[in-house]
Amino acid sequence: METSLPETSFVLESGRADFRVRYLTPRGEIPFAGHPTITTAFLLARIGIPAICRFGCSPGRTAAVHRHGRPGELAPALWLKESDFLASAPWQVVSTGGPFLIVPLKTLEAVKTAEMDRPRARPALRGMGGPAMFVCLPQGYTSAGNTFARLLDPDDPGEDS
Repeated sequence: METSLPETSFVLESGRADFRVRYLTPRGEIPFAGHPTITTAFLLARIGIPAICRFGCSPGRTAAVHRHGRPGELAPALWLKESDFLASAPWQVVSTGGPFLIVPLKTLEAVKTAEMDRPRARPALRGMGGPAMFVCLPQGYTSAGNTFARLLDPDDPGEDS
């Protein structure tokens, strides 16, 4: 994943969740980090970890990952075709305190041209458990990174840069 955040996650066995995750930065361990949690969930899903798992983070904090969704449910709300979605990477609702639907697409063009039809997107997202979504290109578009994403939120006309 291409970010400017020097956070690293380590996945360990846990007695209270499916996994224990420790987060480290160059300055030391921190109790929780959102971006590495999303990356960790994506990589675990890629190697076949079950569709729903819980991460035990700092004391009392748990991050949940849920995978589901079909292109036909959301394609019209993004002005995309079903063929624009990456079939080999299932959609996921990832929560690091606030849930987001992660939607992998096949091409950079699809990620760049996705536009949200807000009245259609709100009920579709609500039914999938995420109030907003990241459309992403898992293989990236530069040699420096392997993911490119845009945050689309039906209740916020802006876009997270």
